[in-house]
Amino acid sequence: MLHLLPNSRRMKPRRVPRAAVWAVVLLALPTLPGCQEAPDAPLLPGNPTQEELDYQAGRVPGQSFGGPAPSSSGLPVLVALGAGQCIPCRQMQPDLDALREQYAGAMELVYIDVYQDRTAGHRYGIRTIPTQIFYDASGRELFRHEGYSSMEDILATWTKLGVSLQPDDAGSTPEAG
Repeated sequence: MLHLLPNSRRMKPRRVPRAAVWAVVLLALPTLPGCQEAPDAPLLPGNPTQEELDYQAGRVPGQSFGGPAPSSSGLPVLVALGAGQCIPCRQMQPDLDALREQYAGAMELVYIDVYQDRTAGHRYGIRTIPTQIFYDASGRELFRHEGYSSMEDILATWTKLGVSLQPDDAGSTPEAG
């Protein structure tokens, strides 16, 4: 025989406190794959100035810190910092490969995966990935960009910085006539 319980005895669903839900969400966020703050990124509040970043990283004003040594080939250097798990970083990879191949005689390109090189974030004073840092041939930092940057954007930045890059013709083969 089937007995039905009166309304007063039915079990009501229990509600989970909102604070408990937020605690779980906030604890789970750092474990999600993708772009996150770079390891060892400066912990300055707000939007720090370059001077504040330099001070925290122990840089001496006017000197390059953590950057490449002056280029022995006399070429400007682009240091791209990212990670394999970062979607914008992965989207940039074909452009960086094309730049490395097409402009091999005009600039050096260095890619650093900050998840493999955990000290790079601190050494370069980056706050997020991807970050591109533009250096002149003497190793002096000229400019840095945070976020995705296409091949065209990178070449336009070099032009704005007064660096004229010509594609490398050594890799191309002449057309047969």
